[in-house]
Amino acid sequence: MKHYEPKKEANFLANHNGLDWPTRFYTYWLPALHTNGLIPEDTHVRLNLSEPINPAVKYDLTVYEGLYRLLKPQVLFSHFLSHVVHTHKTGTWNGHWGKYTELCAPCGFKYDYIIKLETMSEDLEYVFQKLGIPSNPHLRKNKSTRKKDFSKYFRYYRWISKELKREVFETFKDDLEMFEYTLPKNFL
Repeated sequence: MKHYEPKKEANFLANHNGLDWPTRFYTYWLPALHTNGLIPEDTHVRLNLSEPINPAVKYDLTVYEGLYRLLKPQVLFSHFLSHVVHTHKTGTWNGHWGKYTELCAPCGFKYDYIIKLETMSEDLEYVFQKLGIPSNPHLRKNKSTRKKDFSKYFRYYRWISKELKREVFETFKDDLEMFEYTLPKNFL
């Protein structure tokens, strides 16, 4: 297994227009660790800080590196899901996992067309036809997925508790219903 090195990642990201390691740690890892109770109470003492670690505070890079060295954190998929549910309950969700019903306000605007990423080529062809815009269906970049079985993507939920799956479902229920997504049998 490859050893993770924050400085190497920071250097890579700095040269590839990505978020730098401290920003990613502050934005994603630290809040998820905090939500899941994975930061021991005495961590601040071990890092020579006067106050307990607060995910809302932006620390110096040395603090994040120290946290990483001390905790050797592993944010599991279940931790991430718990964090996502928590952020929706507290109204502190990140746009990366926001609900379409909140981000796009489909009930507040009259959209003429809604295109799903999974069926984008077919949906765009329909919109082009309606708008009288010529299209070449042979230039499709994605193949039709109308008949595709998406249940394989749910394999990540294999080890997730029924309770957490229910919480995730309740969090995103409106989106699932509004955009006609279905869950595999026995998911909940």
